[in-house]
Amino acid sequence: MATNPYNGGYYQPYNTYGSQQYGYGLGDFAQTPLGGQYLEDNHDAAFTRYLANMGYNPTTNQGDFARQQFGKVDDAFKAAQATNPFLKFTDYLNGVNGQIQNQWNSMTYQQRGENPGMFGIRARTIPR
Repeated sequence: MATNPYNGGYYQPYNTYGSQQYGYGLGDFAQTPLGGQYLEDNHDAAFTRYLANMGYNPTTNQGDFARQQFGKVDDAFKAAQATNPFLKFTDYLNGVNGQIQNQWNSMTYQQRGENPGMFGIRARTIPR
């Protein structure tokens, strides 16, 4: 069973995390062969970066739902890699773009943990 990729804190895509002291700008290291290999070896880190770059907030129901899809996405990638052994996880994630959002949109508001009537005006019938 896959672990939750967000355990241990939140990733902020616009934070350099001190990489500039080593000569790397924002996200530059991930574009290098060594950085790319790191993400291929650590699918959970690649998925965390993907979700953050897509704008999923990890403290919302939608972000929580997206994080829970990691195991399914990773399993689907492994199945796709059986067809194309040269497929990279980061490339596969780019193809997943929109599927998580479509799944979220197809859920009812109850499934999403929303209660739209919570702040609405309550109607009351007064007998005459």
